[in-house]
Amino acid sequence: MKQPYGPVVFETPHRFSALPAMKTAAAILGLSATAFASRNHIAQHVSIKANSSGHHWPWCDDAECCQELATGEDGKLCDDFYDAEEGVGYSMLTVSKWFREQNGWTTVFHNRPPPKRLGKDQQWCISIGHSGKAACPYPGSGGVGVIFGVSESFNFWQFGQKCTSNGELTAQCTDGFKCGEHGRAPIASEWTFEQWKEAKNAIVQQTGTPECKNPSRSQYNEFDLNGLPSHSLAGIFIPECLQRRLKHDGTPPEEHLCRALNLKRHRADWPVFEYVSDKHRGSSLRIARYLDCSNYTDIRMHFEEGLPTDVSVDYMDA
Repeated sequence: MKQPYGPVVFETPHRFSALPAMKTAAAILGLSATAFASRNHIAQHVSIKANSSGHHWPWCDDAECCQELATGEDGKLCDDFYDAEEGVGYSMLTVSKWFREQNGWTTVFHNRPPPKRLGKDQQWCISIGHSGKAACPYPGSGGVGVIFGVSESFNFWQFGQKCTSNGELTAQCTDGFKCGEHGRAPIASEWTFEQWKEAKNAIVQQTGTPECKNPSRSQYNEFDLNGLPSHSLAGIFIPECLQRRLKHDGTPPEEHLCRALNLKRHRADWPVFEYVSDKHRGSSLRIARYLDCSNYTDIRMHFEEGLPTDVSVDYMDA
């Protein structure tokens, strides 16, 4: 069995292996500025941010910096993050939620948008932001999350919902739901992507401004989805502002990360996106490294033996 997700050791520029955990969160999730420079991982357009404990997180001002280590289509998330009209979605997961997702039986991920409103356990909150915003994600669900593509090439928008009372998107510029779960309905069969994008951008624009009832620059927004879209899942999301959660809650084992992700989409490696927010500068995103999941690429086959349907369910009745 793999050792717990621990201090980073570069084997190639795009992979890391895990060593025992129980170090500081910054040591678990990043290298010092000197170590990055020695590996030529800091380009001229990267600056360094120090947190209160003295550890450093590189800062990217543009998509080119973010995608320096990108392979395949992974750089698309960087382009979207540095485009205020698009943005990216993210959701934090507890250590126990990573465990439940890797076992394949209680997943909230779906291959297709469910045609009906799902039950309470499948109603899921995510936030959407871009480089012009300085939100720190929801602090109550751990320090390791997932990141989603939300632009038109993904099916993320089809998992959106509306409030049946007024037809508005189930989203708002601060924490909390727009309407209760029983007052929601899926939008996939009624809305277009452009209609969703307009409503989404209005919420994101208000976030962290005086237009929102909570004007704090670090405030996150909330979009309540009808399950989560497997095909929009783009990687692991690690925000600098929540690293105290790792000190408090610990980190998911590498095995759980790989199993959970590969039950949704097959990949030999997964990008690890580091996110840094600053109330004066906005926020930074970059692909810091890749998690080697090559030992878990057949995980769906093992889980699906004897199962009547895909583990990542197409839809479930409420």
